[in-house]
Amino acid sequence: QNTSNVTFTINSLSANVLTDSTIIGNVSNFTPVEIPGNRQGEIPLTLQLQPFSLVNDIIGIITGGSGTKNLIIEGTVNANGIQAPFSLSYKIGI
Repeated sequence: QNTSNVTFTINSLSANVLTDSTIIGNVSNFTPVEIPGNRQGEIPLTLQLQPFSLVNDIIGIITGGSGTKNLIIEGTVNANGIQAPFSLSYKIGI
């Protein structure tokens, strides 16, 4: 989401995906996406997970199993040539 009135371009982003303080994969996008001023845009992400039992637990939760996991996505985004860190947190499951 872009709350300014200036259009900017997300040139790339890359981040690790963690749960229980363990890196279980990464997400990335290296195709530029323009975000117009006072609008929002979609950034397609590629998710690559490592073959850990934690990943199987997460897939089970997403596909209707029980339990919860907190996912942390920490990385760097390149917007208009400026590198900036970002961190996102997601809770999956009930």
